[in-house]
Amino acid sequence: MEISTIFVNTEDYRVIGRCTHSLSDILGLSLCGIIADCDDFTEIEDYGKDNIIFLQQALNFSFAGGIPSLDTMERMFKHLDTKELQTCFSSFLGNLQASNQHLAIDGKELRSTIPKGKKHSLVRMVNVWATDLDISFAQYQVDKKSNEITAIPALLDMITCENSVITINAKIAKQTANYLISKAITNEQLEHCLTQGAQIVADIHAKGCNVIGFGEMGIANTSSAAILMSICCKSLIENCVGKGTGLSNEQLENKIQVLRKAILHHNLDNETATLEEMLMAFGGFEIAMMCGAMLKAAELKMVVLVDGFIATSAFLVAHHKEPLVKEYAIFTHQSDEQGHKKMLDFLKVKPILNLNMRLGEGMGCAMAYPIVSAAANFLTEMASFGSAGVSEK
Repeated sequence: MEISTIFVNTEDYRVIGRCTHSLSDILGLSLCGIIADCDDFTEIEDYGKDNIIFLQQALNFSFAGGIPSLDTMERMFKHLDTKELQTCFSSFLGNLQASNQHLAIDGKELRSTIPKGKKHSLVRMVNVWATDLDISFAQYQVDKKSNEITAIPALLDMITCENSVITINAKIAKQTANYLISKAITNEQLEHCLTQGAQIVADIHAKGCNVIGFGEMGIANTSSAAILMSICCKSLIENCVGKGTGLSNEQLENKIQVLRKAILHHNLDNETATLEEMLMAFGGFEIAMMCGAMLKAAELKMVVLVDGFIATSAFLVAHHKEPLVKEYAIFTHQSDEQGHKKMLDFLKVKPILNLNMRLGEGMGCAMAYPIVSAAANFLTEMASFGSAGVSEK
């Protein structure tokens, strides 16, 4: 599809026969100008005049009446139906989409979008970005005070995402607090984490998905994970802490001493500590969000794939609150982190894989999923002797 034909289905409100410029020329020029980093209609008009030959010959624009003026473009856009434009763009981008892509969902405030007379009210847009093509497939505007997660169902309806990997930026805050001094997470932040994690899973489930995997990089959060393991497994902290990305023996001992102080400071009872108390005391945001997501996935009877030390620490806390979550869990890979095997032993589960990896980022989920899928296919699709007509002789 050519740029000049993207807007052919947009209704032209003007009187036919009295128009100097075609609607597709005006809208197509505006699109090209924005792509060329124009900030307003004046710059778009100048861009058109400087590049009219290219636009006509390479992109098949007409411009029989010349380049439309900034007044013409302003007047035109005031009367256009934005939903029609969105439909045209979605149709155009649909031709570029394919399965098996990485689609990143993230929200950003747009520069130069503050309405006159208002302060601190930039337009906030949530985008679906195709990383392989370096293009945004869909956008959705959210209210300044709204949670970006509310835009996800609408965005997923706009795109083709079959067999694609979707990543979502659902940041709570820049950092948790120092748990040697105070609670790591406030009550409000924890509620936000749990709700947001659950909502992401609910949105994915609503699209027809019945399996979800959890993994984590394991950078700067093994301390929180080790403490949560210590509480849930009723184990000494030194049995939960590992060297991570290469601590020396001296550094490891210092880490253990610091975590002992944190545990004594909050003084949570292993028997009675609640999910909320543990997560508020020690964090972090990503562990809390995974807890909310895992509990919601189990509630929806989804298959929960758990990979690595950090994700399993989140699972331990979720399991502490609701033991039935284990009925929906599959543990994909045993990490090389020393505490992970002890976590799995405590839960009385065995991982599908044990490849001595410590890569993080859900790699175990990605490697084990084909095995899980194959097992499901064997159970549901493999012919029996009777259905295949095999003789019993």
